[in-house]
Amino acid sequence: MTGCSFALDLDERDAEVVDVESVIDAAADVVRLADAAPDAPPGCGPELCNGEDDDCDESIDEDWPGLGAECVAGMGLCERRGVRVCAGEVDACGATPGEAIDETCNRVDDDCDGAVDEGADGCCEPGESRVCGSDIGACGPGEQVCGLGGRWGECAGGQGPVSEACDGGDDDCDGAVDEGLIDCVPCDPDSDEVCDGRDDDCDGVVDEGLRNACGACGELPVEVCDGVDDDCDGAVDEGVQNACGLCGPDPTELCNGLDDDCDGAPDEGVRNACGDCGEAPEEVCDAVDNDCDGATDEGVQNACGECAPPPPELCNGEDDDCDGAVDERFASLGQGCVTGLGLCERQGVVVCAGLGATRCGADPVRGGPEACGGLDEDCDGRVDEGLECGCVDEVCNGEDDDCDSEVDEGLLNACGGCG
Repeated sequence: MTGCSFALDLDERDAEVVDVESVIDAAADVVRLADAAPDAPPGCGPELCNGEDDDCDESIDEDWPGLGAECVAGMGLCERRGVRVCAGEVDACGATPGEAIDETCNRVDDDCDGAVDEGADGCCEPGESRVCGSDIGACGPGEQVCGLGGRWGECAGGQGPVSEACDGGDDDCDGAVDEGLIDCVPCDPDSDEVCDGRDDDCDGVVDEGLRNACGACGELPVEVCDGVDDDCDGAVDEGVQNACGLCGPDPTELCNGLDDDCDGAPDEGVRNACGDCGEAPEEVCDAVDNDCDGATDEGVQNACGECAPPPPELCNGEDDDCDGAVDERFASLGQGCVTGLGLCERQGVVVCAGLGATRCGADPVRGGPEACGGLDEDCDGRVDEGLECGCVDEVCNGEDDDCDSEVDEGLLNACGGCG
């Protein structure tokens, strides 16, 4: 029976007894129906996931109802999202996983195996603690705490190895006592105890009363902001966090309506004079204090205190442009000048004439009729014009002696010369 399958669903929760003969009869009926079904049309076959109607039932890829659904390929850093598509006649996720890299301590699944930070050197959970150091000889174990960055802090509270001393103990924690020392006397009951990892006064106790709160010789470590109780006082980062309770300098205050530097006041010192973010507006000439400095139109009015270009300076004996000077555009004022021609000429000084010009302050006189005498009586710039002053009979001398506008007329010889 080609291309035919059947399934019988038995709900074991609802039926305690199954009629086996009924199941066999139902299966036989399915076989008979399949044998009686017409053969598939030529060229048709099982439906494949290929975007075509392979089984000729006028449906495409109907055996893969999940096509187009969102899907995820890969894990961790390699995870990529896509949709289910046909791939090799079956459906698969169309996304291609990213490339895995070596695992590092960063709270990310770098190698895409479903685990985070596994095997990464020095990686731990913040707040986690572990035993550190050695318990051989004079050494004692301490404790390491995982800091905020997910890495182990220093080994605190333990006793590390020191140089081997003549004290009957294994100071360098190598399993041997006083090795390499010449003429060694372990301790002196009359000597004072010093913090050196030895029982200097032979009382059976090492460094009694001399170790700091962290159980080590030397000064107590200073607390630094690292998520660790550096000075071993039971408190972490006390007195070294910023105002916001974090490590590092106080955050810079920004103009955003928030108290960024945790001083109890938002936006202090970062708003402009008008109480807004950004630069203060520029002052414009509109009778308003635009830049909120308490003054109106400062620096934008003209010299006369008006919202307009400065008035032009006129020749009128006044300071029109309010620059402290009067008629300064008219540099010739008061300088000597001459008016009129000939006998009408008069001398004076330059004065204002109208609002924007100057003139000579002298008034010319009216001219009279022209008379012979070599003067310009009619004040037109010409002398004795139109008069026959000094005319005589014509003689041959190259001049107009008789004032008839002709020279030597009737006196020249045939060659055009005198004589």
